[in-house]
Amino acid sequence: MIYIILKYSSILIIIATIVIIGTQIYNARLWVDCYPKNIRKAIPKKTKKESQLKFLLGSPFMIAIIFMPILAAIETYKLPQNNVLDIFLVVFGVEFLFNLYDLLVLDWLIFCFITPKYQILKGSEHLLHEYKNYKFHFIGFLKGIILGLIFSGIVTLIMYLINY
Repeated sequence: MIYIILKYSSILIIIATIVIIGTQIYNARLWVDCYPKNIRKAIPKKTKKESQLKFLLGSPFMIAIIFMPILAAIETYKLPQNNVLDIFLVVFGVEFLFNLYDLLVLDWLIFCFITPKYQILKGSEHLLHEYKNYKFHFIGFLKGIILGLIFSGIVTLIMYLINY
């Protein structure tokens, strides 16, 4: 089971890193809804074109965050000895490892600690202290855990109803 969790969370992490950092370098405003509140207030709202572009460019990430845990659940189901708890733990494990990576690497290390110039949005330069808001990202991490638990429960229930 651990191999399955590591395999699918690694794939998810690679896809997410490429998509998130790539789109931030291209236009960090695409991710403005993921910035702390005071930064969001200091800059113009995303345009309709930016929202559409984020949807288009962010789709591989959204597909991966949904399907990597599902593929992990399917692989776990195929194991000779599995149960509902195994499936739940594998799905949650994939989601949790990604969420932890997102917090520690993408949010705290890159966004808060390093704060590359490409992430500093025009009009928010005077709010550099807000880019160091570790608490904001930790709260997002906790929300991610709750969403991961809910998603894991839904996937497990669906697999149980279909296969058991």
